[in-house]
Amino acid sequence: AKLEGARLAGADFGESPTVELDVEGEASCGAFEPGGDALATGSRDGTIRVYDVKTGSRQVLGSHGDKVTLLSWRSDGKRLASGSESGAVKVWDIERGTCC
Repeated sequence: AKLEGARLAGADFGESPTVELDVEGEASCGAFEPGGDALATGSRDGTIRVYDVKTGSRQVLGSHGDKVTLLSWRSDGKRLASGSESGAVKVWDIERGTCC
């Protein structure tokens, strides 16, 4: 299935209870940041993207080179671990946008 948009209904984002994002690429997995401010997606082409759920802005972190199968945030939201179909694991620094 191709993820063409994301909706988070019922969350408290002030005046708008629903957020719609233009999610790029064919997402194979996703994970919300523990505070609910960001959505990370992993794609079949290996690309990791992070979306700000309030503004819709997108940050492209990088790529695994193959299908991303797992995403997991550190509890403070400053790091994101990703796993790929080949078994590789990467840890991303969200503020810098780089792999650690």
